[in-house]
Amino acid sequence: MRIAVIGLGLIGGSIALAARQRLGAEVAGTDIDPTIREAALAGGAVDRAFPTAAEAVHGANAAFVAVPVGGLPDAVGAVLKHAPQECVVSDVG
Repeated sequence: MRIAVIGLGLIGGSIALAARQRLGAEVAGTDIDPTIREAALAGGAVDRAFPTAAEAVHGANAAFVAVPVGGLPDAVGAVLKHAPQECVVSDVG
């Protein structure tokens, strides 16, 4: 199973860790802040970190959008534009 997490702060990072630990999922993530992406990789929250949502959702079975509420429309729109048709997309706003 491949999970994408858009926004790797406290909530997104927690989703990513749980997906890896409980499901054994491969997790790809992105965050607008490169230091957050690096921290997520170093902390084992994600297997791979990408600079864009388009790259993170490539091949994903499910995507979780965990960005500030004001950014949800744009972030969810980007995910829906680039995610595979069978990908389940949810937000945590």
